[in-house]
Amino acid sequence: KDAAITSTKASIALLQSQITDDQAQISSLQTSGTNSLDVQIAQAKLENAQANLQGIESQSVSSTITAPFDGTILAISNKVGDTVGTAKFLTIADLSEPYLEVLLDETDLTNVAVGYDVSVTFDALPNQTFTGKVVAINTSLSNAFSVTAIQTTVKLDPSTSTTIQNLPLGLSATVEVISAQAQNVLLVPVEALHKISDNSYGVFVMENGTPTFKTVEVGLQDYTSAEIKSGLNEGDVVTTGIVETTK
Repeated sequence: KDAAITSTKASIALLQSQITDDQAQISSLQTSGTNSLDVQIAQAKLENAQANLQGIESQSVSSTITAPFDGTILAISNKVGDTVGTAKFLTIADLSEPYLEVLLDETDLTNVAVGYDVSVTFDALPNQTFTGKVVAINTSLSNAFSVTAIQTTVKLDPSTSTTIQNLPLGLSATVEVISAQAQNVLLVPVEALHKISDNSYGVFVMENGTPTFKTVEVGLQDYTSAEIKSGLNEGDVVTTGIVETTK
């Protein structure tokens, strides 16, 4: 293969030199007012050399595979001399930017979007948490393990940890997509909320040993806690409705 490449480069260099000489000869003949037949012969030689050069360069380009990005070859499924079609035979990856393929339940469609932050924990590294962002969402739902899922791509933040550069391919991970977040806010257990109407809630606050119902403005919620924007103060004691009984 190396010998063939060297031979091709030599042929290209020879033809380029010949083209330069032919162009100089034509210019000289035209300047000296030589017989037009001699000029035509020189022009024909030039065109022939240019055609040969174009053919060699086209053949060289057609036998060269150019990757769409810089990366590392991970696998080659064929060997020299094999005939390849449209099937994949070469796997390349950019290991400098770690990505995850994430499958989410279709019920989470409204909770994921490009740009959302994610929190990632790998099964092999349970004591480390990595961060990243959703960078792509497949426009078609996929079927994984007989479950319809949303296929997303997550890019991990390399600054999270130096370990991230050495993670092997194929690791399993738990991914939490953060569609919204609030910091330094007042929280109550979701069990303490009582729905009055759409987007309207109340809680029972203990005052002098007696539960008093107060309307509150609720912000973000998850499965365990709810953000209270107004209606309560830090230190208020709320009841979840669980009481002790005696027989």
